[in-house]
Amino acid sequence: MSFLGLLQKFRGLTEISVLVIYLAFALLSIQGVVFTEYILQLQLNSSNGDVEVSSAQVLLANWTTIFLICQSLPAVFVILYISTWSDCIGRKITMILPTVGMLVTSISFTIVLVYRLPIEYLLIGNLSIGLTGNTILLRSGVGSYLSDISNKANFTFRMSVLLGVNFLGIALGQLVFSVWIDNNGFIEPFIFITVLLVFSIFYIVFMIDESIDKTAITQKYYFKNVVADMINVILNNTNNRRKIMLLWMFVRILNSSIVNALFHGLQLYAIGPPLNMSTSGAGYFTSSYFLSNTVGMLCITKLLQKWFKTNDYTLFYIGSISAMASSIVIAVTSDTLVYLSIPLAVLAVLPKAIVEARLSKLVEQNEQGAVFAQAGVLDNIGFLLGPIWVGVTYAASVESQPSLIFYIMFIGSLMNMLLVIFIQWNFGTTEETKESFFSEFNENIPLLMETL
Repeated sequence: MSFLGLLQKFRGLTEISVLVIYLAFALLSIQGVVFTEYILQLQLNSSNGDVEVSSAQVLLANWTTIFLICQSLPAVFVILYISTWSDCIGRKITMILPTVGMLVTSISFTIVLVYRLPIEYLLIGNLSIGLTGNTILLRSGVGSYLSDISNKANFTFRMSVLLGVNFLGIALGQLVFSVWIDNNGFIEPFIFITVLLVFSIFYIVFMIDESIDKTAITQKYYFKNVVADMINVILNNTNNRRKIMLLWMFVRILNSSIVNALFHGLQLYAIGPPLNMSTSGAGYFTSSYFLSNTVGMLCITKLLQKWFKTNDYTLFYIGSISAMASSIVIAVTSDTLVYLSIPLAVLAVLPKAIVEARLSKLVEQNEQGAVFAQAGVLDNIGFLLGPIWVGVTYAASVESQPSLIFYIMFIGSLMNMLLVIFIQWNFGTTEETKESFFSEFNENIPLLMETL
């Protein structure tokens, strides 16, 4: 079978573009901290004076913070505008733009490495990520695309698969690129991801069909129209949806501040007190944790829906319990028992997919881009705030109570679950309100036994 024939067999799989961009994110953003340290050390070693290790760490922390802001802050405005605009110009722009941004970043990082340019030149690549919407624009766009082509019955599962591929890309990227960089340096991974990103752009342009019929759009869209759509998706009170939408958006930002803080917290906790793992040990632990999340998103969610007919609310509660159980195990253990948190975390990120699915189901088809824009911005704020609150809290408590960050994550997950219980009780449909986890579980045990 030819290469083009093989591509045709996998035509239209938006998950391919998601996997590629999160592999790029793992290399250029997460491992980008290691690359920043490498470039900084080259610059300091070439200078005449000796620099203390503590001063070098302060410089690294400052540059890392600056680069995080470059990746996050411009993305807020880009996500809002482009995702909303995609309701009239099509979804593919939301996939192409951030992929091009990652491509520019990979090329610029390679040039900085080859020519040993000063660390200031890394601003070009980090700004490129932010000005093209970061990974969140692509995920928001794919979410809108899936809402266009999916029915409500399988939409929640498609969103969980999307999130699973997200974490698969991060886990694989962490595992593969950390070993690759240790053995061969940065140049080969940068070339590899550059080629992969070029392929992804080709795939999006030629192998994914547009889900929006632009010929059916009679109104000309200007900047003011897009801004109006951003506002109207929140202010519109069709079917009394406004209050429930605002509540789900609050759940979104609280959940994103926890989930987006998770990786940073795991890294700090594994390498520093109380676990004090080696670099490779910490890499295996965090990769295993995210692979566990991936299995939950890709496999277990479908089984819960198929066997137990589990609705969105119950899935949210199960995911919250998974997140709380994992957080408390990490918080109370300081030895190899911490690995028990890995299977417990199998559905820990499921609430994030559920929130996206619930928001999408609240709005009309022509508002999908606008609502995913709002969700993407809130996720991006969580991406910015999460590492900040974890870093500040861990630095302040590392000598007395280093596990405090995971106790806070436990409380945050509990608050989120209680808020969703409030939403279901007051705003859920009669059928959803009457259903409970325990009744669903008990009623479907015979079906599970027959299947086994």
